[in-house]
Amino acid sequence: MSQTEEPDNAAVRGVRRIELRTTNPTAAAEHYEDLLGWSLLFSGDGSVGGWVGDRLATVLRPAGDQPTGWHVVFGGSESRTLTGPDGVTASVDTGRPQHGPWAPRPRHGEPCWVELSTGSDDHDQYWTGQLGWRVHHPEVPGEQRFALFGADPTGEDVHRPVAGRMREADPAGAAWICYFAVADVAAAAKLATELGGTVAFGPAELPAGLVATVTDPLGGRYALLQDPTGWGGNWSI
Repeated sequence: MSQTEEPDNAAVRGVRRIELRTTNPTAAAEHYEDLLGWSLLFSGDGSVGGWVGDRLATVLRPAGDQPTGWHVVFGGSESRTLTGPDGVTASVDTGRPQHGPWAPRPRHGEPCWVELSTGSDDHDQYWTGQLGWRVHHPEVPGEQRFALFGADPTGEDVHRPVAGRMREADPAGAAWICYFAVADVAAAAKLATELGGTVAFGPAELPAGLVATVTDPLGGRYALLQDPTGWGGNWSI
């Protein structure tokens, strides 16, 4: 099956879009524009779209009475909102996924992975059950923190991860983390600090690849992944 083909099954197989809920979408968008080279499209409702060429990277929305942070909208056959046992939300929307293991290779500035950061793996069953996934525990020496959620389409004997879960010893709170592809993670992390962000981790090698995690000037936490060959970096097949 080619990279752009989709499996014929009910499992959610990719990300429709990624949203950042923030107190100031314009200020946040300017941070990511300068860092990742986005083209910005402003809407009358206060939201800002960040584009890489002809593909939507993310939508930044006013948080209002909702928690700030990333909200992942997966592509599926039925629109609905999900709230996990730990309070983390996600949505499913109809339409073709724009990002994921069957989409084109992520370009600089585009989302290249989504990961649930949590202090427990007790809720894996909720997400896999709701989204038709199976959970896969990768064989990484010395690492038991990671799990991969993905689709096992008919006719394939491989696991294609759509999202990940990382168990943290002292999490700031369960949340989705969005990873963005960059050509040089060290240079991007340095630029992020010059733009008012704070590097919380790295750059360092993780199973997904060379990663840095950053907090933007308004408190949004994201990750940078160097030159991923596919969705999820080294997690991709």
